Amino acid sequence: FFSVSLPIGAQQADSQEKVLDALLNTKNLPDSTRAKVWSDKGWILKNRDTDSAFYYLNKSLELMQELNLFQEQLQILNRISNIEIQKGTYTRAFGTILQLIELAEQLNIPREVGYGYINLAKALMLSKNYPLAITNATRAKEIFKQEERTGAIALADLIIAECYLRENQKNNSQIFLNQALSIFRELSIPEYTEKAYLLQAELHISNNNLSEAQKALTASRNFAEPYNKLQTIRRSLLMAQIILMEAKVEEAESILLEALKVAESYQSLPHLIQIYEQLADLKIQERMYEQALQWHRKADSISTKNNSINTAEWLNNIQNFVISRAGKREDAQLLFQNLVNTRALAQSENRLKLLIIISIGLMISIFLFLWQMQKTNKQNKLLMEVNQAYKEQQEKTLQQKQELETTQKELQAKNEKLQIVNNDKDEIMGIVAHDLKSPLANINSLAQLIQSQELNEKEKKEYLLTIKNITEDSIQVINDLLTINRIESKTYQKQLKDFSLKEFLDNLIKSFETQASAKGIFIQLEEGYQKDGTIHSDPLTLRRILDNLVSNAIKFSPKATVVSIRVEEFPFYLKMEISDEGPGIPQKEQKNLFRKFSRASPRPTSGENSTGLGLYIAKELVHQIHGELSVQSSEGSGSTFILTIPK
Repeated sequence: FFSVSLPIGAQQADSQEKVLDALLNTKNLPDSTRAKVWSDKGWILKNRDTDSAFYYLNKSLELMQELNLFQEQLQILNRISNIEIQKGTYTRAFGTILQLIELAEQLNIPREVGYGYINLAKALMLSKNYPLAITNATRAKEIFKQEERTGAIALADLIIAECYLRENQKNNSQIFLNQALSIFRELSIPEYTEKAYLLQAELHISNNNLSEAQKALTASRNFAEPYNKLQTIRRSLLMAQIILMEAKVEEAESILLEALKVAESYQSLPHLIQIYEQLADLKIQERMYEQALQWHRKADSISTKNNSINTAEWLNNIQNFVISRAGKREDAQLLFQNLVNTRALAQSENRLKLLIIISIGLMISIFLFLWQMQKTNKQNKLLMEVNQAYKEQQEKTLQQKQELETTQKELQAKNEKLQIVNNDKDEIMGIVAHDLKSPLANINSLAQLIQSQELNEKEKKEYLLTIKNITEDSIQVINDLLTINRIESKTYQKQLKDFSLKEFLDNLIKSFETQASAKGIFIQLEEGYQKDGTIHSDPLTLRRILDNLVSNAIKFSPKATVVSIRVEEFPFYLKMEISDEGPGIPQKEQKNLFRKFSRASPRPTSGENSTGLGLYIAKELVHQIHGELSVQSSEGSGSTFILTIPK
């Protein structure tokens, strides 16, 4: 277990990574060895670059599955689930853990089944389902006792101790923590000894025993590895909590902000939530309620987003898993209901915190308002007596004036609404006319091709499938256009999901082959991305954007030229460049290029229609998926539209 779960030192990690890279460059390296090297390299990278770690571990798992090396797959699944838990992606972690446990049971390897339950307990604990986490940690502990694996038993005790602390059962927490700490120190396991001391410090803080908490934090540093920044974050959170209890607010805030930078660089959602909540508590202590509310909203936003991903599927999988391993269905249903109730309670707690802050801010605002009113009343009392007679004479005139102004404003507002409705109608009609012409032309060309040539069944099916895809895209365009008012009123609904980038780009280029070939234009794809990778975005919105950009590139390009689509993949975003060899756009016209009905002086090279709405739609849709769209162009040198979107 510790061979697949314990880290190595920073210098040793760098040295081993160089050795592993050298092995990968060796000729005729056996596939089984290559898969193991990928797995070890991914594990070394887990605390520095989780995206690269996932990449190598998944490559290793795929190759192990091809080679039918089942026991080696257990190690990789264990590693992947640990990193997913570390990042706070509990839904994905749970799926990996289920796969690990089921494979270990099929191979009849009890210790690996125990490790699966350990990871399941950690995921449940971090998602605040403490009773079910204790149940699974206890189940793992029983397995490890039979296997006589002392270190793994201590790890189960450590998880149980933390769960009891979260449920405020401090005596039980101390008992299990002492058992775990004694074993970790005896076996000389630095990482888990450090974790145990950090939990001991947190237990002392909950008892207001700050001096003992300081001692525990000092002891944890003796076992800290410099590369393990996530443990450093946890130590900083505890230190800030102690300093804040000593009323050293500025020093505590400085520590939390430094920890926030590290947590953001690692995208560790559990640590980000904890830091945001502690910053909110700090601002409440300073009576800066607006800033406290902002920090709480950030924490709630991450928590809500993380809990909302595939919640129904996640709960269904847990229910089926628990039922399959419980003695009675009634017991399993009780455990599952406990999970649901715990998740609901966590969400209610977040909403309650937010409501308390809003209530406090509202009460202070009311108090200040009443105090100001009292002060103003005293100052105005004498003036009111003097001016009372004059005010009575003016009230009737003022009331009539106000009624007239109100009527005028209502009429003006109604006229403006009518004008907006009329403009929207004209704009939508223009957009429909502009953006349905290209796909209909493609369908017509394919239909003529099918009619004019003798094709075999395979070729016919391919052309008919292309027509079907273009038709479906056109229907989606109409649906998008009908929702343009929702975009401008900020009620646009996105449908984010994971999808294959390669398949997406292949379909995009294929849909424009007919339009491009009619002008002798070649569409060139420059690939700078992982062909087997996926991105997380709204594929329909992204397709709508690229349809506009590629269609414009073909429309404004001379015959027998090249339209280039360059795709570059970065750790957190995707960059796409669509370039043409057209006449270019004058510099003075570029600032208005993305406005409604804006038309540049260059005209389509083959008499195609242009309403001036395509780039406006593209820009608005880019904002909906949190991306950016810009243009680089000069007269006579073509144009390049640059699209960046988060992955």
